[in-house]
Amino acid sequence: MWSRLLTLFSVVLVVAGLTWGWREARQPGRFQLEEIRLLGRVHTDEKAILDALRSIGVVQGANLLRIDPRLVLEKMAALPWIRKVRVERVYPGVLAIAMVEKVAVCMGRQGEQLTLLDEYGKQIKSLEKGDPLRMPVVFRNESILESETVVSLMNLLGRHAWLREQLSEAISIPGDRWIMYTKKGVRILFSQRAEAEMNLLKQLQGRYRILDRRVRQVDMRVSGLVAVRPLPPEKQIQEKSPRSGQG
Repeated sequence: MWSRLLTLFSVVLVVAGLTWGWREARQPGRFQLEEIRLLGRVHTDEKAILDALRSIGVVQGANLLRIDPRLVLEKMAALPWIRKVRVERVYPGVLAIAMVEKVAVCMGRQGEQLTLLDEYGKQIKSLEKGDPLRMPVVFRNESILESETVVSLMNLLGRHAWLREQLSEAISIPGDRWIMYTKKGVRILFSQRAEAEMNLLKQLQGRYRILDRRVRQVDMRVSGLVAVRPLPPEKQIQEKSPRSGQG
C-alpha cells in the first residue's frame, strides 16, 4: 500500500513540476522571440508579412511558446502570393516561416484592370507598382477567360519560348483561335492548329526575320500558306523619318 502511495505521490510531483515548468516557460521574458526567419520569399512584401503577424501578437520579444503556429499559417495563407507555407518554432528564440510562392506566368485583363495570373490560370492579385511586368497580357474580349485556356496557351508558348519572349498580348477568340501581338506591334493570327503554325512561323523567322520587318499582320490560319500584310506606306515613312514635319 505504501509503495502505491509513494508511486502516486511521485507521479503527482512530476506532473506538478511539469505544469509549473510549462507555466514558467510561458511567462513574459522567457523564450523571447528574437528573429522571424522568412524562407522562400520572392514577391511577397515583407512588411505585409510582419503586419499580418503583428495582428496576432507575433512581435519581437513575444514568448515563443505562446505563438500558435496554426494562426501563423492562416495569416500567411491569406497573403496573395502564398501557395504553401510551413511554420516552425526553433528554440530558444526563432520563428521560421518557409513559403512556396505562386508563379506568375502572364497577366490577365478585366476591363482596364490588369491582374497577375499563376501557372494554373488563377488570379494572384491586381497588378501594382513593383510587380513583374515582362509578361504577355492574355484575355478574351467581352467575356471571362477560363483558367484552362490560359494553362493551354502557356503550355503551348512553353514549347515556343522564342515567340513568348516577343509577345505583348494574346487575345482568345471562339473556336480555340488566337490573335497575338508582338512587342513591335505585329499582329499574328492563329487557328486551332496553332502548334503547327508556330513551327512554320519559327522557320520563317529564322530564315527571313519576318517578325522584325515592317509588317502589320501575319496570318497563319490557312494551312501551308502565310499571308503577310505590310505596314501602310505612310506608316513606313513615319518609322524611317521620326522627325518628319519638324523644322
